[in-house]
Amino acid sequence: MKRKCVKRMVWIFMLFFTVSAGAQDAVKLKSVAAPISIAVGRYKATNLIFPFGIKSAYWVNKDLSVLQIDGLENVLMVNARNDSLKETNLTVATNDGSLYSFNVSYTTNPNVLNLKVNESGSTAQASGLLSPDDLNEVRINSLAERLATKKAVIGNIRDRNFDIAMELTGIYVDGDVLYFQLALMNNSNLRYTVDQLRFFIRDQKKSKRTSSQEVQVIPLFVFGNRKMIEPQSSQVLVYAIEKFTIPLNQSLNVQLLEKNGGRNVSIKIGNRSIIKAKPVN
Repeated sequence: MKRKCVKRMVWIFMLFFTVSAGAQDAVKLKSVAAPISIAVGRYKATNLIFPFGIKSAYWVNKDLSVLQIDGLENVLMVNARNDSLKETNLTVATNDGSLYSFNVSYTTNPNVLNLKVNESGSTAQASGLLSPDDLNEVRINSLAERLATKKAVIGNIRDRNFDIAMELTGIYVDGDVLYFQLALMNNSNLRYTVDQLRFFIRDQKKSKRTSSQEVQVIPLFVFGNRKMIEPQSSQVLVYAIEKFTIPLNQSLNVQLLEKNGGRNVSIKIGNRSIIKAKPVN
């Protein structure tokens, strides 16, 4: 009897920690999504694709199988171990501080096999889990997340205004994607609400006879909190952007604007800095 009890305790322990490889590292909770209902089968797995890498996953029903796919940090494969799976729940925490809850029920023939979970908690059916586009997206997201933890390698491109500062701390390249690492600091006691943070290219010097034209640069992916900078805090953002260089006499501008405020900062990045982008190791 004692041996059976020990086995049961070990089984429950495995259910809680199988996917939680880095559970010791604390992550500040950023958002909690509304519960999502999914139906899973026994012989067909349902793949859950998250916008960020998975920090940990928790479930208590031994009839539910949850596995993380090797090489894909943001994908969970979920299915029933047998036909007797009763309705249960699954909780997933991602590396950006978001928490997702799933109400899981059993079905003999699941209609959706690849489910993409958005940052807002909404879902969309994914057409192909392992298509080249999906794999490329997973790689970009994963690299941006990893680069956010790297130490600064650039330290002379910054701007400050009323205790709000923005600094370019690194530029990296992987294939046809550039990664811009930005540090945002709020040394005031007032919360900073971001109106927008935008990248654009424009002329370095505006001629009196000609108007200056701006070309917006649209990121492929952004890692980090783009909405708020808490008082007396700092944070890192990583912008993944399709590879480009800048024409002569132009610069890449990064502008951070405060919502309902005037603590705006901006930096200029020259072509030389972009060309010196470090390869991702």
